[in-house]
Amino acid sequence: MKRFKVHGLWSTTREGKDMVPGVLRNGRSGLSLRLLGSFKEGWAPNELGGYEKLFGEIGQGVEGTYATLFNCMTESASVSSSSVRSENIRCDRAVIGDDLAPEEPLKFDSLEYDFTYLDRWVGKSNVTIDFPGGGKEASIRYNQPEPIEFPVDDFRIQLGFTANLVRSTSSATIREQSQIAIEPIGEGFAEDASIRPHLSPLQNLLTFATDTPNEVDRAMLQGGRISYGDIHVPKRFSLYYAPVFRLKGAKKNLHPTDMLFHLSDVMRVDLNIFQNWYRFVQGHGSFVEIYFAHVYSPARYISDRFREVMTAFRLLCARSPQLDERTNSFLKAVDQAAAAQFDASERAWLGQALPSGDELEMPFHLLHSLERNRDVMSILVGDFHAFVTAICRTLEYVERRTPEPGAPVFQGGDLHHATEKIRWLIKLIVLRKLGFDDEALKRLALRNTKFLFLGSR
Repeated sequence: MKRFKVHGLWSTTREGKDMVPGVLRNGRSGLSLRLLGSFKEGWAPNELGGYEKLFGEIGQGVEGTYATLFNCMTESASVSSSSVRSENIRCDRAVIGDDLAPEEPLKFDSLEYDFTYLDRWVGKSNVTIDFPGGGKEASIRYNQPEPIEFPVDDFRIQLGFTANLVRSTSSATIREQSQIAIEPIGEGFAEDASIRPHLSPLQNLLTFATDTPNEVDRAMLQGGRISYGDIHVPKRFSLYYAPVFRLKGAKKNLHPTDMLFHLSDVMRVDLNIFQNWYRFVQGHGSFVEIYFAHVYSPARYISDRFREVMTAFRLLCARSPQLDERTNSFLKAVDQAAAAQFDASERAWLGQALPSGDELEMPFHLLHSLERNRDVMSILVGDFHAFVTAICRTLEYVERRTPEPGAPVFQGGDLHHATEKIRWLIKLIVLRKLGFDDEALKRLALRNTKFLFLGSR
């Protein structure tokens, strides 16, 4: 989220009694408030404590004039030789806007999100340049396009566009920006915008589509009304908090060939990508949780990454209508054998060692998925059957360290490439569930730089 540093006056009450000057920062470690003074009388070592809410007036420095801080904990307090006290306070989240965060649930008009690579994914550009003076004069013009709307169940999602103009004595820049807006939102508290049911699905969709982890750059609610003379506009409330994922390093300059798919790809095949994605998330919650945890925070060791990806694949394929007859017969035989040898309390211990139906059928799902996506996966994998065998033996070795001598096992660079091939198979399965057909899948894969590199190995 946006880093900032603003000065303001702070109080423990909404009325602003006994205000104390201080500096609010949002950095890599989160929100912190440095007070030049204290809300407490007297001073004693190790007497820290916390505040449920703090209220501040910050001027026009950051998207509003008022700030409300939540779940504040004093990290340190000090007193100088001149008896000037100070406090360092850590904050869980902050609402900054045209008013203090409402104490009662407010009916909001909309919720807007910005993500790291949303502009790149949308890819619109409505800036035109004319040279009416034969090269001696230039005219730059921006035509704001209409929002693109996607109906989703009982709400709608809009991709909106705005432009920012930056001028200096020698140059001018127009930059188009995109936002995702959800309408209607209903009643709620401004500080809860980050945990509403829209944030995680939308962030994961952008991460999946761009094939790159996306951070939440901004979360803003609009609701209530503020008056400027005879003009009445919605109040804006921007939410700041410490997200689970933070972008490491500089923002990449993504090209469509670096992404899995682009907005233009969605429009080309006429898909309601947001509706389809919400339905996919609802039906594959366990897969989404495991897969995107791996994407945002990959394991340090290749073998652990391989195991996480295989777990995600198994969960993705776990919603078969029914188990195979051979699988059912085998599981019944295992249950009968366990009942004959162990009592009920002992059998409860065996759950972690006995196979489940999904685990037994994983290799067959893997082979079937490879065949189903043969046009694309044959570029990455030669012999499907041998690949499945090696994957299963490698998974056995990674989980149990008990391979048979001479059994095919992926190691080192081969293990990394095998993991990436399974990830591509997962992407193809998900894309198919989202509505992309065979022709689109092949087109998206063959233009992707990562896929082409993996296919050349």
